[in-house]
Amino acid sequence: MKLKMRWCSLLLAGILVLGVALGALADDVTVYHYWTSTNWRASFVEALGLAQDELAAAGLDVKIDERIVEHEDYKTKITLLIQQEGTSPDLFSYWEGARTQFLADAGRLYDLSDYWAEHDVDTVLPASMKDAATYVVNGQEGIYNIPFVAHSAVVAYNPKIFAEAGVKPPKTWDEFLAVCDAIKALSTTTKPIYPLFTGVKYRWPAQFWFDYLLLRTAGFEFREALMRGEESYTDYRVVRAFQMWADLLKKEYFLPGAAAYDWQEVLTFFLNGQGAMYLMGDWVFGDLKGMGLEPGVDYDYFEFPMIEPDVPQGLVGPIDGFCMPALSPNKKDAFEVLDQLLTDPVQELYAPAKGGLSVTRTAKPDFDVVMAKEVPMVANSPFYAFNYDLATPPPVADVGLNAFVELWNNPDDYINILVKVQEKIGQENLFGE
Repeated sequence: MKLKMRWCSLLLAGILVLGVALGALADDVTVYHYWTSTNWRASFVEALGLAQDELAAAGLDVKIDERIVEHEDYKTKITLLIQQEGTSPDLFSYWEGARTQFLADAGRLYDLSDYWAEHDVDTVLPASMKDAATYVVNGQEGIYNIPFVAHSAVVAYNPKIFAEAGVKPPKTWDEFLAVCDAIKALSTTTKPIYPLFTGVKYRWPAQFWFDYLLLRTAGFEFREALMRGEESYTDYRVVRAFQMWADLLKKEYFLPGAAAYDWQEVLTFFLNGQGAMYLMGDWVFGDLKGMGLEPGVDYDYFEFPMIEPDVPQGLVGPIDGFCMPALSPNKKDAFEVLDQLLTDPVQELYAPAKGGLSVTRTAKPDFDVVMAKEVPMVANSPFYAFNYDLATPPPVADVGLNAFVELWNNPDDYINILVKVQEKIGQENLFGE
């Protein structure tokens, strides 16, 4: 049975009366996030400004204290901050999926089920968002992460390179390989042009290739079972996906030296006309637009190509949301901030600026011609799967991400790499069975 929050207890009322009598100000609501990209942070700060104005207009003395940590450091720092009183924020941005499950299982997160019910969040967010926010902890369902913005991984491409090569966005795997060959043929010693590029300095950008190759060949159910530890990484279906990926690497379609770049640094190759296609989350559109590129002219996208016609062609991507630590010192005011993050003005401002889709039922962001195509694409997708490091427990994801980078460096060794992954998962009991 869910525990009901008692906001109107006599004790709380007494504290509030005393606070007013003493002229005390409400404590700040500390909000941590990892959106360090210039346009991301600027738009989020602006969104928080809207939220702050609405709180003031409602007569609420609630102050939002924005804190930011660089993306890669955030994954470690935020888990440390929420573990003790005195350092825990009131809210923090986090990824829906296995990472949230991991913290919820550890007792680090506050169950927001009562907040959801008492604030009628069902009328604001569609059922699919509630499904994403709901986790089973100790055998009981609870809500531990309020969705804020949704993303899809797609293939961003350079229309000018496509025009020069005389190719169109591919729909099938054979067409995709033909496009890669045509673009590679444009390359010269003085100006190399790479059909595919990414940066794997921090490992995670590589995962989208594994996600889509496996989903497009083995299907959603098998992939989900693998993520739960019910299937083996040495299964022929996983081997096939790795082999296809290794073949792309051995054909030298990819930008060499990918381990030297992070996901944003490789955008230089897009800008200078040396990189044609980039499998990345749609947040890349916010960065490209922020660099002064024109949507639909300087960049566009297509869905990852179909490989097996009888396998449903779903989408992969993360949902960013906000969690409340169990040790949040100012839960009452943090609930008010959560309310504002789900208002239409905040959603309509932030989603298109970051490059993503709003999560509420009624928001109508003013999307550009590229982002506007995403709305029906997501609506018509047969399924939506979290990317690898959000779909499987963090200890397992860590092993997998290492394997993806190892494949990048040793594509001929793809079978042995998978054998080592399976052995390590079993030896260290990473699924906790």
